[in-house]
Amino acid sequence: MKRRYKYILPKRNYFQYLALLCFAFVLFTAYALMPDDIQFSFSLKKQKLPLENRNDHVNQKPIAKMTKQDTSGIEQSVECADVFELLGTLDTSRQRFLLIGDSMGEYLRLRLNDYCAKNGHTMKSVIWYSSSTEIYGSCDTLSHFVETYHPTYVLLVLGSNELFIRDIKDKRDAYVKHILAEIGDLPYIWIGPPNWKEDTGINDLIVENVGPGHYFESKRLSYVRGSDNAHPVKSSAYMWMDSIAHYLYHDAAHRVVMEIPDHSISKTPPTVLIPPKRS
Repeated sequence: MKRRYKYILPKRNYFQYLALLCFAFVLFTAYALMPDDIQFSFSLKKQKLPLENRNDHVNQKPIAKMTKQDTSGIEQSVECADVFELLGTLDTSRQRFLLIGDSMGEYLRLRLNDYCAKNGHTMKSVIWYSSSTEIYGSCDTLSHFVETYHPTYVLLVLGSNELFIRDIKDKRDAYVKHILAEIGDLPYIWIGPPNWKEDTGINDLIVENVGPGHYFESKRLSYVRGSDNAHPVKSSAYMWMDSIAHYLYHDAAHRVVMEIPDHSISKTPPTVLIPPKRS
């Protein structure tokens, strides 16, 4: 008669095996029920990595550079790793915008008003037809409206009437400095002219005076022009303002919340219209 042998687990291990089986079942159930879109947050410490002599890729493109000015006015090379240092912190408070300048602000003010309605800001606008840095820079009009409206942010639209002036730095530099002095310590950006032809230096002159984070280079955009071949049509000006708002939100020295409006309120904001100055 053959004996039958069977392996009997020691009694002292039964509870250990049962615990392992339960633990495995819990892990499997948790993995199966885990949401697909679960997100984990962690922070990284920003390090300035060496940007020179990198051979990660054979056909790597040159690293983009920009310039900033120190207090002595000497331009310094800024690598991409330093760009974060140029960005201001985001101001989440409600703003009182003053949009002031020449006739290029006519349609911009309408779209800016949409952004104000969406984000809880308010605005006033001043349009001085046929104005220039010379006109604003030889009077106290800007400081007058700053004192009248008490804005928290100035948007200056100026330069379109000075695209083709020769020796512009010698003729306009003092006026640009006067304008900036009137703005004082208020957060601001200077919205450059939407060039329809290459200028003789007005953009460069403004950039030299305002520095990083204060200038929106409008000439790099494309526009649909009106009958005068200079002013953008309404739809194109709205897209222009959208780009300016993006700059204010993400790239300006003093950043503010500018979420894209859900719709246009089709309402004209409070505006002062100043006729052309007589010569």
